[in-house]
Formats: sequence, C-alpha cells, structure tokens
Amino acid sequence: MTSHPGAIDIAIDLISAEEPFQVRVDDLDENHVETLVAECEHGGSLPPVVLARRETAEGLIYYIVDGHHEVEAMTRADHDRVSAIVLDNLTDEQALDLAWDRNRQNSKNLTLEDRIAHCDLLMQRRPPIPKSELARICGLSRTTIWRLQNRVSRKQRAPINPVVAYLRRVARDPVGWASPQDAAAEVRAAISDDDLDSFAQRLGNSALAALDVAEELGFSQ
Repeated sequence: MTSHPGAIDIAIDLISAEEPFQVRVDDLDENHVETLVAECEHGGSLPPVVLARRETAEGLIYYIVDGHHEVEAMTRADHDRVSAIVLDNLTDEQALDLAWDRNRQNSKNLTLEDRIAHCDLLMQRRPPIPKSELARICGLSRTTIWRLQNRVSRKQRAPINPVVAYLRRVARDPVGWASPQDAAAEVRAAISDDDLDSFAQRLGNSALAALDVAEELGFSQ
C-alpha cells in the first residue's frame, strides 16, 4: 500500500475517533468522501495522511492532523490500514498549525466560517499574534480581524449577572434541602443578607444541584 517516501502503514483502529486538529467547521464533505471511496474501490491509491503519535497509558494512539476525508473513505471501503506520515513530539499548537497549513494548500477550499473559527482560536494564543499575521494565516482582511478582536473584547468585558456568577462559584450538593425551591429560597435570603461567603461554605460540589437552583431562579445559564 505504501508508496510515498517516509510513509508507513498504520492500522485504522489505532487512529482516534477524537479530532482535536480538525480545522473545518463542517467536519466532512460527504461528496468528497464518496469520491475517495470510489477511487479506493477501483484500485486507486490515496495520498498518505498525516498523524500525530501520542503515548498513552493504554498504548500508542494516533490523531489525524491532515487526512480526515481519506481515513473516512478508507474505513468505508473496508480497508483496515492507511498509509501515513507519522509525526512525534508535536505540541497541540504545532499540530493545529500544520493541520491548517495542509488544509489551506489542498484542493478543498476552506470556507469563510472555517477561517473565522480558526482566527478565533489563534486570538487566544499568548503572546498575541499581530493583526497582519492573523490576516495572512487565516486569509482574512485586517478589517475583519479588527472586528473579530473587538467582538472577543466585548465578550470578555460583558458583565455577568451577579446571581449567575454566584451560582457558578457556589458550592453545590445542598445539605438537607427537600427541593430546588427550598434551595432557591435560601439563595435569595443569603443574597438579601449579603451572606454569600458563609452560605457558599455550606454547600458541596455538585453541578447538578447548582443547575436546579439556577432553573428555579429563572436563569438559563
């Protein structure tokens, strides 16, 4: 199967179903996958995929950096192995950058939605990436980058309802409450008495209970 220099054959069942380096918002293009399946079934060979190898407690596992469509096509065509270029010692950021570069160069164009989503990810990097570099990497105008950065900044500055903020940090798993209504009543009393800190210490750590209280108080998040 392997014909590309540096490629080796990897069992498909060793490739993780998780896709942390998928850069396309819509994941797979079904038409493209079916085209590749037909090519496999008629004796054609697909280019090697790029995999990041990770050591885990359960053994070796491989994550797709580039070649999601090819792996899916080979699976549907009942192949149990895939030709792959395997990379070790890649950080997650390096793998994501490589995935983006490879997808940007191939024949299936990245959509505007893909480029904006990737830009959102890159804007979380520290140290920050300059606007001009973001524009070059993502294929977006500087005006679009400026708008995206302002949107992120506004989200970060947006005030959170104090009750919602309290419920996020408050200990959960109520002690001795018969119902969420009882819990909500005590929350209201603690808020009115400005006694949130001591009240928080009386609660456990169950997220479920906090959700019940939030719903009873009328908050969706």
